[in-house]
Amino acid sequence: NVLLAKSPDGGVVELSPFFRAMHTTFLPTVGYICLILMAWLRKAMLVPVAWILETGADNPNPLHLTSGLLIVVGAFCAAIAGVLQVAN
Repeated sequence: NVLLAKSPDGGVVELSPFFRAMHTTFLPTVGYICLILMAWLRKAMLVPVAWILETGADNPNPLHLTSGLLIVVGAFCAAIAGVLQVAN
């Protein structure tokens, strides 16, 4: 119960020192893992973006790739939003 921010008897929500001690070590680790995952996903998406933009250069301009990445991610998010709107 303490891990889920409840009192030991499970009756009320309680942010005790035990809860804070447990999450003080856990949340920075999760944040770091998320940061590494986002950097890896960004790097993995640059290859398809370069292919979509058809840059034939060996060293394409990173600003063009970043703007292309934002366009591709924006289109993906718009498609997901459209699907969710139709589903509701």
